[in-house]
Amino acid sequence: MAYSNISESLLEMHYFRLLVRVYKKRLGHGPGTLYVFKPTSNVEHWYGFDLSFFRASNPRRQVIDDLRSFIHQPGAPTFTSFRAFILQFKVVEIARKRSRLAPTGWTIPYYRAELYLDPNRHTGISQHETLRRLSTLSGASVAYVCP
Repeated sequence: MAYSNISESLLEMHYFRLLVRVYKKRLGHGPGTLYVFKPTSNVEHWYGFDLSFFRASNPRRQVIDDLRSFIHQPGAPTFTSFRAFILQFKVVEIARKRSRLAPTGWTIPYYRAELYLDPNRHTGISQHETLRRLSTLSGASVAYVCP
């Protein structure tokens, strides 16, 4: 496995301006204000993502708190006038040796990124499960970004 010396945070910084332009355009001039939310490293485990772009009628702080509630509490608040792109950056590695974990029929080299499937000690759920829960939120598009 060839490991990259590029970190997720470097990828985020490199693509940030382009992403702002793209998501400003995609989210348009609809109702509410356009916000960018990047959880700090000490709270990222509660949200499961690196970066989000959203438009909402509610104040930014309320939306951020509601996102956390939506992920971690059943019967969480319902969002009104909410549209978001939620991104989790992953560093892609090149697999140069055959692995028993490789999908059937794949040949080397191929590319892969590690997903975090083990429950977080603070939240009790994995990063991947957190993102899956967010993907059920109406108006949200959740994606791994593997440039």
